[in-house]
Amino acid sequence: SAYTQYTATISVYGEEYVSGAWQQATRMDGSTIEQTVTTTFTTGGAPTNIPESNVTYSYPLNRQRFFLAGECPGGLVSLQTGQPDLFGPRTGYTVSFIARFVPVMGGTEVESPAYYNTGARQVEFAVPRVPTSTIFALQIVRKEEPEARAAASGFRLGTGAGTIASRSGVTATTTLHSMYMRPGILVQTTTRTLPGTQVKQGERLLYIYYFKTSRYSTLSEKLASLTSQPTVASPALGNFQLLTAKFSGPEFFDIYDMQGLSFTRDGRDQLLRPLISVNASTRTDNWHTRFTNPWIYDNIDRFRRMGQWSGTVEFERYQRGVGGLTTAQFVSDPSGLLQDWEIGPPARANTSRLLIATGTSYGRGLGTMTGGRFAGVTIAAPTVDIQHNQGIAVPIDFMRVRQRAAWYLSVFGGEFISADDERWLRGILGKSYELYYRGLYTLNFGYTFCQDPDRPTSISKTFRY
Repeated sequence: SAYTQYTATISVYGEEYVSGAWQQATRMDGSTIEQTVTTTFTTGGAPTNIPESNVTYSYPLNRQRFFLAGECPGGLVSLQTGQPDLFGPRTGYTVSFIARFVPVMGGTEVESPAYYNTGARQVEFAVPRVPTSTIFALQIVRKEEPEARAAASGFRLGTGAGTIASRSGVTATTTLHSMYMRPGILVQTTTRTLPGTQVKQGERLLYIYYFKTSRYSTLSEKLASLTSQPTVASPALGNFQLLTAKFSGPEFFDIYDMQGLSFTRDGRDQLLRPLISVNASTRTDNWHTRFTNPWIYDNIDRFRRMGQWSGTVEFERYQRGVGGLTTAQFVSDPSGLLQDWEIGPPARANTSRLLIATGTSYGRGLGTMTGGRFAGVTIAAPTVDIQHNQGIAVPIDFMRVRQRAAWYLSVFGGEFISADDERWLRGILGKSYELYYRGLYTLNFGYTFCQDPDRPTSISKTFRY
């Protein structure tokens, strides 16, 4: 606690190894060898805000570029070390807490009541309805109102579940510093303070960070905007082959969507899973209904019913994610997180600059970019690339089925198996592997942050090979 006196006592003693055992050391007179030191100290003031170093993660995530506001109703700021003092009462005041969403380019602020969860060490709030394609400063605010005034007004912010909207100006401060001056030469640097740090009378800003909403409210809407581009197939290496699905669209996925977030809490390294999951765990496409199911996985099921399958199934290992295996994965680079220069109203400059007063300029234009071409060179449009890994798992299972059929025939062939079983087994041995068919393949996407792991929901999207 702040401004609290504590007394600390430390005692040490020595031990010696005697007759095969450790025991407390003594002097010649038999007294124990020990020392005790006591000190008294008083703590200073507690922090008046939440330092960035004490935040493990938040939702929306800090500097997130494509926040899907319609996916999860609850927001939070998770702390490394609890700070209950910031959220305690004050005698004579009504204290409440606000999560305030401030559009940094100007517009309507939206507020939602915030609460401190002591056990979880996190600030929790509802995510209100916010506009798309908007950069926000998210403020966690402590509001104190004298009880007499609060009683007279009949209004206490933070006691309901609703949201409150208001309008206010947003400013970004830009300071220009002259560092070096000589006749004809001026070197200046610009320091820019990010916007959205202003609060109202009777309020204290506890924490602030920035994020941007997506063009879309939900993952389903975003996936619907993506257009499938020509699929890339790797050269077949024996029976092994990979497909890479490519999608173009007005908006892609950022680092949090594709890679998640690593952080440390309670001394342990932890991972917030990627917000967007992708898999190819279903076998409903034409390649599966005509080849992989009847010739591989239906046969595995038959061996299991006979009690004659003891090996693993590679496709099932990929489905479960054993050892990091996955049926599909993002392989393109994610969009970067929000940068300082993107946040807030435009400033005159945000980098160092060199001004030549003589009027001489250096460098020349490299050309203009129109219609996807630059200086006469065609530039490929960016895409979201997803690798379809079934073509690695299925050949292994095909080989294992053939091995099991050959073993069963060698052990039980002849009079010990029926004619039907023998035809079935010899049919397996006579079947050749078939690479990916041309046609449609299915990818399944999910939003992981607030999804019930026992009842996951997915959104399917197809691509054509």
